[in-house]
Amino acid sequence: MLFPRLRADRRRNSLRRATGKGGAAVLNAVLLNDTTPDNHHGCLRVIEVIRRKSERSGIRLIATAKVREDWTRSAPFLEAMRQADLVLINGEGTLHHGTPHGERLLSVVQHPARGGKPVHLLNAMYQENPDAWGANLALMSSVTARDSRSAAALSRLLGRQIDWMPDLTLCDGSLATDAPREGIILGDSVLKPVSRALAEMSLEAEGRRLVPILKSLKAQKGRTAPGRLLRRLHVAVHARAYHRRYPSLQIPQTPEAYAAALSAARLHVTGRFHGVCFSLLTETPFLAIGSNSWKMEALVSDLGLDRTRIMSLDATRAALVSDRGFDFTENERSAIRSQLAAASSNADILFNAIAASAQGRV
Repeated sequence: MLFPRLRADRRRNSLRRATGKGGAAVLNAVLLNDTTPDNHHGCLRVIEVIRRKSERSGIRLIATAKVREDWTRSAPFLEAMRQADLVLINGEGTLHHGTPHGERLLSVVQHPARGGKPVHLLNAMYQENPDAWGANLALMSSVTARDSRSAAALSRLLGRQIDWMPDLTLCDGSLATDAPREGIILGDSVLKPVSRALAEMSLEAEGRRLVPILKSLKAQKGRTAPGRLLRRLHVAVHARAYHRRYPSLQIPQTPEAYAAALSAARLHVTGRFHGVCFSLLTETPFLAIGSNSWKMEALVSDLGLDRTRIMSLDATRAALVSDRGFDFTENERSAIRSQLAAASSNADILFNAIAASAQGRV
């Protein structure tokens, strides 16, 4: 992790930290790319961490634009942005391969409702995007990547050093427990064929449980009350059918419950980036199947873990049959603990620096 610039800024900055106590001003902020609608425990924790770190630094989120929402057409959000002191963008896994949604997020620096207030991009993976995106990125008050590969890509694009820290799920303390461990948890993937294969693997041996990272197998949708009711019925019927097909299925309802399930397993097999993050938070040995970007490979490399933990689907199936040892080595365990501690500290530095820079404008 690289944070020398932010550490130096904190030492030089004599502005009083805004905490909301002792007369210090509370800063109002809006957040773009609130990923909680994805019904996903990783995204839920990311937004929880953003809220907690913001509040500790004296920043209050007064409005959020949901993931994939066209915030440019939301009058309430635009009005909140006019009233805010700063704008936060949760990059997460959105800024890769030139997605239109990613381009719209960055364009906030050009929007009249911004009014010249600071814009901070944080927690950003950045992979294979158009060079033209650099124009909007250059107008931001700060840019922070969530892995070293993304930081390198952004540094080349912007011509200056970009700092990085791991995904924000990993930046607010460990969730490890001393619970006894047994059995194997099979997770899911953003890639549907991989999710189906992992679900089938849960049937192939005793002691395997199917525990996706989702709060619900299907997202709740519907713009009208009757539409939402019909969707809830559809989701319930689908869940019952899926549970009949996969009797070991568990659907934890909170990030904490998901973490508790992983903490009781001796191995977690997942195709989700945030599934790997929760494995690290709970110190649960894992095998990971690659996804739609370099995010897993970058995370494992940045934290100094065994890169062979990322496998193809066929290699994963064969590894489970052989049931070789999957425990973390002492070096891996030490790296996880030290990196999580550093990540939490660096996240505090980042949010304090964001607050300090905005205070000078209030």
